[in-house]
Amino acid sequence: MKSRKLLFASLLFAMSMTALAEDFNGILINTKQNKWASSNYFAKGVNAINDDDLEDAIDMFGKEVKQHPSNGYAVCNLAQCQFTAAKNEMYTNIYSDDRSEEEINIAIEKGFKGMRAALPLFDKGLSLLPTTDGEALCQAYRVKASMLRNFEDLDSLQVVECYNKAIAVHPCEDVYNEHMDFCFSNTEVVIADAQALRKLCPDDPSNVKVLAVMAYRNKDYAQCLALCEEYNAMLKAQDEDALDIQIASLKIISLKELDRDSEAMDLALTCITDYDFSDAIQMFLDLAEKNPDLAEIKIKQRMFAENGEEVIWNFMLGRIMKLKKDYKGALEYFKKVEKTERVAMVYNEISNCYYMLGDTDNALKYIEAATVMEGGSDYLTERDVMLVNLGMASKVISEKMTGVEIVKNIDETEFFQRFILAELLLQEHDYAQAATILEPMLDKDDGASALSLYATALKGLGRDDEAQRSLLQITEIDPLPDDDLPYRAVALYELGRGDEAIEMANSLAQEWENHQLNRADEKTPESCYTITTVFAQIGDSDKALEYLEKHFLHDSMPYNFGFMDRDWRLDSVRELPQYKTLVEKYKTIWKSNATPTNK
Repeated sequence: MKSRKLLFASLLFAMSMTALAEDFNGILINTKQNKWASSNYFAKGVNAINDDDLEDAIDMFGKEVKQHPSNGYAVCNLAQCQFTAAKNEMYTNIYSDDRSEEEINIAIEKGFKGMRAALPLFDKGLSLLPTTDGEALCQAYRVKASMLRNFEDLDSLQVVECYNKAIAVHPCEDVYNEHMDFCFSNTEVVIADAQALRKLCPDDPSNVKVLAVMAYRNKDYAQCLALCEEYNAMLKAQDEDALDIQIASLKIISLKELDRDSEAMDLALTCITDYDFSDAIQMFLDLAEKNPDLAEIKIKQRMFAENGEEVIWNFMLGRIMKLKKDYKGALEYFKKVEKTERVAMVYNEISNCYYMLGDTDNALKYIEAATVMEGGSDYLTERDVMLVNLGMASKVISEKMTGVEIVKNIDETEFFQRFILAELLLQEHDYAQAATILEPMLDKDDGASALSLYATALKGLGRDDEAQRSLLQITEIDPLPDDDLPYRAVALYELGRGDEAIEMANSLAQEWENHQLNRADEKTPESCYTITTVFAQIGDSDKALEYLEKHFLHDSMPYNFGFMDRDWRLDSVRELPQYKTLVEKYKTIWKSNATPTNK
């Protein structure tokens, strides 16, 4: 992933609102204090819904409507039950094990048709409800909005109109919450609803939480922090002392953005020790990137004070030492937890440390061991990269070619494995096999990665016109994922749009430079190595060499000489004397790390 801030985003914006779209079963229009409440069939229909007997409810409400056509409550309930019955039947058929694809499609078409057929009847019932019964009208508009939210061709304006009418006739907590849920991407609407709810329900802290999230979204970190404090004070006043993880996350981020790193670290450590909030470990380590020395002090203070949780503290100290590029120190900490828990992860860290210290034998031994342990499949890519760097690319190719079927139906895991295999085949100049491996991936890739490799394979096969079409497709992807911007820069250059390519490459480089000045920036830039390859491919050798040296100085695993020797993206600079001098310089530094004391 480009950015570990995705962890923060998942905590903050996956917040479930109080109310979601209604599921329809047993939802009644208000029946209190109206002349139809004691009507025989109507009362039986209500009881049937309470008993989850949808078939009987439809029968009873149908009879009620025949007997009393002006009973809007009965008409709305009948329409709602019919809608629910059509939806339930559709889902039963969709998820049945013995249905063919054709039967499922028929069921979907029939289900939506039945659901739509209930809407005019519901509108008729709504029109029959007395204007004096605001609560019933509010519920009716809410139910209609919920019905509309079930359709694929969602009419957002109509749904919002229903919620607005519901709020107008009877403002209440449920309708505001549903409106906020539906409009959650619209900050202004959510703030207005949350503020209205604060007046309506002044003792409910959940509305303060929503406002805190919106303040964070608006990058008003001081306001976000103040609202978090207010939320905690409300919980305390209600004798609630459990930590709210979402609020704690907001506080940590806001403190960081306000350059109050020490307080942010303290809160993260409290979340880890007192509430076993494991994601706070990553939050703390993100803070450590900005100030590793302070992070080291904080961890050691906590270790001394608590004399416990040594596994967590040693692992975190190992990561902090890696940030400081003290790989010997990192290795010592990781070795202390080598045989405890999450062994595959620890072995991967130990492998990385050995590799950076020039001890390739131990590095390979530990990464190989990590991949066969529980959870070790996450480290197969690291193992493959290491084998390539150590001159064993043919082994990786052979392994990945074994059992590869040239089929159109591939899942996400196979997509990623094919991507690695295709890159290795291109490094071997096996363009035909690379193209064959890539073809099933083209329809699976929402971005430009597979298209870019495919264009390279086609050029290698002399199919220049097809390659140009693939490159043109890259320039037309909108929006293009940020991770794929380097591919677009190269595609623009290959299509003769050099000025645009240079502008994009310079923009990627500037993002990296800006990140060095302000690591609080949420957007993590491309690695220096990626920027190097972009400049090399668009013909700017000076910039390529500049960022190659920055790669050795700043990227987390810079000594990838085996891969660099094979990477076709560097073909334009590989024979330059400056390139060779630079590579030899850092090879010497790397080899000098491999002393007997590291073994």
